[in-house]
Amino acid sequence: MIRRIKRNSKSLGGADNKVPTPLPPKNSPTESYDDLDTLRNTNRRRKRLKRSRCDVSSQSTFKRNMLSLMLLTSLLFALTLYFDDKYSSERQEKEDESQDNDKTDEKNELTGPNHTATLPTLVPHVVFIGDSLLRYSYLEWLHHHQYHSPAPESLINEKLSSSWYSYFQSSTAHFGGYMKCDCRRSQTWNLGSEVENRYYFRDDGPEGSAFQAYGSNMAHGRFAPGDVQNSLISTEEDASVGYKWGYMGRDWDKLITEYVAKLEISPTLMVFNAGFWPNDDIAQKLGSILRSAKDVMGNHGRVLWKGLTPTRGEPVVHPSPSDLAAKEWSFRHPWLFYEAFNTTSSSINEEDYFDDKHFSNPHIYRQWNQGINLNQSIVHRVFILVGGVRTLRQTQQSILHNLIYPICAPPTCIAHLVIHLSSADNRPGNNEEDPGGESFAS
Repeated sequence: MIRRIKRNSKSLGGADNKVPTPLPPKNSPTESYDDLDTLRNTNRRRKRLKRSRCDVSSQSTFKRNMLSLMLLTSLLFALTLYFDDKYSSERQEKEDESQDNDKTDEKNELTGPNHTATLPTLVPHVVFIGDSLLRYSYLEWLHHHQYHSPAPESLINEKLSSSWYSYFQSSTAHFGGYMKCDCRRSQTWNLGSEVENRYYFRDDGPEGSAFQAYGSNMAHGRFAPGDVQNSLISTEEDASVGYKWGYMGRDWDKLITEYVAKLEISPTLMVFNAGFWPNDDIAQKLGSILRSAKDVMGNHGRVLWKGLTPTRGEPVVHPSPSDLAAKEWSFRHPWLFYEAFNTTSSSINEEDYFDDKHFSNPHIYRQWNQGINLNQSIVHRVFILVGGVRTLRQTQQSILHNLIYPICAPPTCIAHLVIHLSSADNRPGNNEEDPGGESFAS
């Protein structure tokens, strides 16, 4: 015990060290507080000195961090400039190499029955898939772009030719060698045995292809996509060339992906109609058909669906099932345009028909083709509607036809509706206010 006390004493002072004087108790005389005040003042000075040292240290650390950040920023900036110059030069070299390859490919362009690769679209390519009315629409549209004049009646009326073979010959020759026709048809109607697919090629203008498809019935052809340049017109007795492909109406999506997509030039606009033929299965599969068309054309492709036309003696048009489906889909896809036949734009008389359904007046087809605009600009308009749920629900058709369509008619205008719905009944005579409405975009 004694040894331990000695060790502690040595640790406190040792033989050569002075042991600190203990502080006097609180009840000591007043003069004994001098050492305590001195100690407190010393502690305060030490704390202030420590804080000042910490402040100086913090400032030094901040300055060092800022300097490091500036150096790092300068280094990153220098590296960015270096790699940007490096990659820019590499990109320029690749672009130059790509241009040289494109020029080489133009010189060594492949043609022939085995060449089905899709080349980059250099000119617009419009593809028509539909019935005989769409055939005449296709021929009038091509005539307008090539000759810039009204189409002759013989081009849009096969009755003026002595036979189908004669009509195929004259309507193809009308375009001065730019058109090929995979065509054969008998004078007596035989659904399923006829074939009519046309291909229009030229380097200085739009290209156009048309595939005869009678609604839900089969569309077929005798030449593969890479062999369409060899398409020919055959007499009704000539069956030497057999069918190479065929698709029912419900399989138009496969017609697009397996045949149209393999044509030499990718389509930029696709025009459809089902006409007066049965088309319920097309209506059921229309979503898949439209998606296939958009996938083949890419981001800038557009689809135009042409509705039914009036018949002789019946100016009122009743949309078919596929027309109604196309109209519904057009509200969801901005690249799809449903074009109802505008009976008010042209005064149609019975003399304008050469039978109950087909027009003999080229001007009517010209009006019908106004929606096929290769450089069409789309206008977007915003409409803000405020009202009760019940009121807007009951008047939505009236609002569409009397307010929106007159100033924003499809396909050249897309309407965006911003609607504020209120759960209050705000019919005339009802002054009830309901702040619980909800705003949303449609």
